[in-house]
Amino acid sequence: MNVSRVLSSKAAPAFAIGTGVFLVDLVLLSRGVGTVDAGELAAAAATLGVPHPTGYPLFTLLMHLVSYLPLASRIIVRLNAFTALLSAAGSGLMFLSVRFALVKYMGVKNELHAAIAAVGAALLVSFTTVFWSQALSIEVYALHEFFVSLVMLLFLDAVLSKEDERRWALFAYVLGLSFANHMTTLLLVPGMMAAFFLFVGRRGVTRRFVLLILSFGLLGVSSYAFLLIRGHENPALNWGYPTTLERFVNHISGQQYRTWMFSSLDAAARQLGHFIELFPRDILYVPVVLLAAGVVRVMRRSWKAGAVFLLLIVTCLAYAVNFDVENKDIESYFLLAYITSAFFIAAGAAWLFEGVSLFVRGRGKAVERLGTAAVVAAIGVLVLLQALTNGREVDERDNILAEDYTKALLSNASQNALVISFQWDYFVSPFLYLQHVEALRPDVVVIDKELMRRSWYVESLLRRRPDVMGESAVECDAFIREVRKFERNLPYDGAVLDRLYYGMLTSIIEQNLPKRPVYVTYEVEPQLAPQDFRIPSGLLLRIKREFAWEPAEVRIPSSLSLRGDDPLVKQVRRWFAVALAQNALAAYRGGQLSRAVKQLDDALRCDPTFYQASDLKTRVLQGTLTP
Repeated sequence: MNVSRVLSSKAAPAFAIGTGVFLVDLVLLSRGVGTVDAGELAAAAATLGVPHPTGYPLFTLLMHLVSYLPLASRIIVRLNAFTALLSAAGSGLMFLSVRFALVKYMGVKNELHAAIAAVGAALLVSFTTVFWSQALSIEVYALHEFFVSLVMLLFLDAVLSKEDERRWALFAYVLGLSFANHMTTLLLVPGMMAAFFLFVGRRGVTRRFVLLILSFGLLGVSSYAFLLIRGHENPALNWGYPTTLERFVNHISGQQYRTWMFSSLDAAARQLGHFIELFPRDILYVPVVLLAAGVVRVMRRSWKAGAVFLLLIVTCLAYAVNFDVENKDIESYFLLAYITSAFFIAAGAAWLFEGVSLFVRGRGKAVERLGTAAVVAAIGVLVLLQALTNGREVDERDNILAEDYTKALLSNASQNALVISFQWDYFVSPFLYLQHVEALRPDVVVIDKELMRRSWYVESLLRRRPDVMGESAVECDAFIREVRKFERNLPYDGAVLDRLYYGMLTSIIEQNLPKRPVYVTYEVEPQLAPQDFRIPSGLLLRIKREFAWEPAEVRIPSSLSLRGDDPLVKQVRRWFAVALAQNALAAYRGGQLSRAVKQLDDALRCDPTFYQASDLKTRVLQGTLTP
C-alpha cells in the first residue's frame, strides 16, 4: 500500500473526518479577534507584515491570500474559518498516517479494524482541548497540525519505498514547507532519523540521497526570504526588523525567547507535571488505557516502530517542558506528543478488536458482528463524550471580549492619543488588527512597553513614527547601544540598562505631552514619568503635568460575563474593577458621591474578589475616606 493508493482508495474516511470536524469547528468558531497573538497574526496576514518569531512566512503568505476570499464580511472571520479548515484537514491526515502505520508498521492484519481504530484515535486527539483550541481562532499551530500528520504520512511511505526518489523528494519538500510554518518541525527529526536507520540502514545514505533531501527541503523552506524582503520595506508590523543577516537569524531562531529555555530544573518539573495532569484529563482518562496497551502491543509486534514513536513523544516533551512560560502558552508545544499518542491509542484499540474477535470466534457470525459493533460503539461513546466535554471549554463563538475591551479602552482616549501599555494579550495585539485592517482609531499610537526593551522595536518606531519618537532620538540611541550588548550576549550593566530604558520612555512621554494626550494602562509601573500626575480616565490613566480630573465612563461589555474560569477573562475583569475603583476614588474626591458608589458597585460586579473595592465603598459610605 503506497500513499497514492491510500489517498485514492482509502480517502473517504479521511474526508469524512475532516468534513465532520470542520463543521463542528464552524459552530464553535470565533466571530472576532481573539486574545494573545490572534490580532497580531491576523494583522500580519492581512497587511503582509512580519509577525513574532519565528516569522511564520508560509502561514502569513497563505493567510494573506485567504484574506481576499469573499467568504465573510470581515477578514478576521475568513482567517478564523480557514484556520479551522487547516486543523480539520490535519485530523483527516492524522487518520491516514495512523492507519498506514497500523497496517504497515504495527502488524495489524485486519484493515477494517485498523481503519476503525484509526478513526477513533484521530477523533479522540482532535477533540482534545490542546488540538481543538488551535482551530477556532487564527493560529499558526493549525497549519502545524496539518503538516505534522502529512510529514509523518509521507515519511512512513518513503521509508517503505526505500529508493523511490520521487517519494523522498516529495517528503523533503513538504518537510521544508513545514519548517517554513513552524520551527518546532525540528522535533520530528530525531524520530525520523532513528526510523531511517532502523528500517533503511546506512546503505540508504548516499551522496545523491543527501543532495536530494537538502535541495527539495531548501526549496520548501525558501519562503523565509519573504521576511528579509518585507523587513526592508518596514511595514506597520515588522517584528524583529529583519533587515540584516544577524536580525534575520535571530528572528527565525527565536533568539528573544532563549531566556525562557532551559531556565531551571524546577521549571522543567513544573511543566512536565502540567502535561502529566493535563493529558489524561484532556482525553477523558479511559483512552490512556488504550494508549498503554498500544505501547505494549507495538513493542511486541515491532520494537523498532514502538521505539520511533516513543522517541517522538520524548523529544517533544524534552523540549516543551524546558520552555518556562505560562501553562496555556506551553500547551501548543505538546502537539507532537498528542498527535503521536494517536498511533498508540489506535494500536490499543486494534488490539481490543483482536481480543474481542478471539473471544466471540466460533459463536456464530451474528455474535461476531455484535462483538465488533460493541467495540465500535464504545469508541464512539468515548469520542462523543470527549467532544461534548471539551467543546464547552474551547467554545469561542461568543467570546468577543478582546474586541470589546479594546474598544472600551479606546473610547476613553482623546483624539491623536499616545497610549503606552503592557496588555498584549487583550489590547495591544487585538488593536494591531482592528487599527491596521479595520481602520479603528487610526489617530491613536500604541507603544508596547515591554517590546521597547528590544532594539528592533525602538528602531522601527523611530523610522515609522518620527513625530512621536524624533525628539527622544538621543535617549533612544543611548538605550539601543546598551541593549545590543544584552542581545548579543556581551557583558552589560543591568542597572545602566534599566536607567536608560526608563529614561527613554520618560523622554517620549515628556516630549509628547505638549503635542498630544498621553495615557498609560494601569499596570505600567510608576518609574515612567514619575514627576507627572496619573489621572484616572476610564480604563486609562492620563498623564498630565498638573492635576485636573475629568469624569470618564467605563463601559462594561456583556462579553465580560463569559467563561469566568478563563485566566485572561479573569485578568480583564480585574482591570475593569481596578479602573472603576480608581475612577470612583477620583469622583469621590471631586465631590460626586453617588457616582463613586455606582462605580464601586460596578467594580464588584466585574470582580467580586476585588476586596479593595469593597473596602473603598465602605469607607466612602461611612465618610472615613480622606478627600
